[in-house]
Amino acid sequence: MPLVKRIIEPRYLCRGKLPDGVASELECVTNSTLAAVIKQLGGLSRYAEDIFSELFTEANSFYLRMSHLQERVELLAVKVTQLDSTVEEGGSHWTPVWAETMLKQNSVFPVEGCFI
Repeated sequence: MPLVKRIIEPRYLCRGKLPDGVASELECVTNSTLAAVIKQLGGLSRYAEDIFSELFTEANSFYLRMSHLQERVELLAVKVTQLDSTVEEGGSHWTPVWAETMLKQNSVFPVEGCFI
């Protein structure tokens, strides 16, 4: 389950007391509502800027990791092209590890004390 980083809650725009002595109630409510909408848009833009800056940081770190991997792949490609498949490294006396353990387990026991 993801962790909550930002909490965005709706706010009531038009709830509030009208000041005393207002000549036009409709104009006052419209202006206060417009001011609240602008305030909410400002908060939303802060959240959007924060999200995009985190996204940029993640994309930048991903780019750096991928460029490092690309360098490693290019170095390995150079090493592979330099290898000669006709030459064996380590000589001709190479035996696998499993063969060595099998030879040790199947050693011949002396038959001196055995009666058939």
